[in-house]
Amino acid sequence: MNHPIDNAEDINNQRISQRLDNQEQAVLKHGKESFPVELLDLGVAGFGLNSLIAITIGNQVELEVCSDLGLDIYRCKVVFCRQEDQHYHIGLEIIEQEPDLIFMTPEEEEEFQLEI
Repeated sequence: MNHPIDNAEDINNQRISQRLDNQEQAVLKHGKESFPVELLDLGVAGFGLNSLIAITIGNQVELEVCSDLGLDIYRCKVVFCRQEDQHYHIGLEIIEQEPDLIFMTPEEEEEFQLEI
């Protein structure tokens, strides 16, 4: 029997994260330091981002994302940090979020905006 994890194509076809159009402004706060980051994608449990600064795996950080709808603040744990060329690809696991994050398809978001 072929298990889905054995086939990378199956995993890629079952992507559960959303690629972001990078229109959102984002700032990563680590201790007393704050610096801008590039959001790459948003998954069910966290974010993928690019940063010019490396963060140690296991550290807790705060991610501020500013969009047309306002400012969202996420407390996260760094789950990976890899150097790629001139930047670091960082994976964040969401620990806590303010306000609660709502996942919507583009169609649901459009319908929601019409109701406001």
